[in-house]
Amino acid sequence: MVWVREEKWSVASPRAGRLAQMAALPRTSSRTKQPSLMKIMQERDNLKKGMEVLKSVPLFSELTTIQLERLANSLRRKEIKTCPDGHFSKEDENFPEGIIIQQGDVGDGAHAMYVVESGHLQACVDVVRSVSNPDGVVKEYSTGDFFGELAIVTDQPRSATVRCVTTTVLLELERQDVLELLPGQLH
Repeated sequence: MVWVREEKWSVASPRAGRLAQMAALPRTSSRTKQPSLMKIMQERDNLKKGMEVLKSVPLFSELTTIQLERLANSLRRKEIKTCPDGHFSKEDENFPEGIIIQQGDVGDGAHAMYVVESGHLQACVDVVRSVSNPDGVVKEYSTGDFFGELAIVTDQPRSATVRCVTTTVLLELERQDVLELLPGQLH
């Protein structure tokens, strides 16, 4: 599933370039981007799926179709891949070692929520660590689950660390997008 708009180039007028060339003038027309019918249909399907995903989140379940559509257009697809050895890269600038959110984080990185499109993740809390639970795992997430929704409505630090266990695809929705699209709706 592609959540990024892809467009292909088409020429507005084939004559405009040749005429400008013959007269040694700058081109007066420019190339315009026009999505193919296939891409438009794919985008429409992705938008519908995004709306369904958002409607499953209790925070957004009461929104109108128009509001859901606006939010679905703001979703960003994030793919976190494992290395050939099965581990996550420490060099991944967005998600080092497969960590999506870190317990205690505040600021820019702490203002997004995620819906799991595919993969497996674990939520861990430091105070829960024990001999029988050395990682402090308190919850597991898989396809269709969501986490980080409190970041949309509060400015509180992250309450848990969420990390990928397998290659994972997430749909990200940032707090700023929600506030811009739905001003005064969330309290």
